[in-house]
Amino acid sequence: MSKRIALLAIALSALLAVAPTASAHVLGKGTAEQQAQRFIRVLKNQIGGKRPSVDSCRRTSRHRFICRVSLTRNGRRCSDPLAVFYTSHRDRQPNLRLRGTRIALCGYEP
Repeated sequence: MSKRIALLAIALSALLAVAPTASAHVLGKGTAEQQAQRFIRVLKNQIGGKRPSVDSCRRTSRHRFICRVSLTRNGRRCSDPLAVFYTSHRDRQPNLRLRGTRIALCGYEP
């Protein structure tokens, strides 16, 4: 019986050791939202906007989300999609790419 428990413990520890690396490159929704929030806060400080927000995030693949970000400047609400994605299996930090032009009308130039 103790031999069986030892084998089970070894198998379980091997499974737990492999599990995090197998899912390490899948971008989570929380991470995508957090990166989008960070982007829109920095942008707000750069152009002097108000009320930055991440309105929604939807998954397009295991490695990519499209988040709708928006802010207000001079009484005008500007909103654009922001791609949050990994470019390789080694990436630890997601990349960000603004995909629209409405925020540029509010005063942001990449």
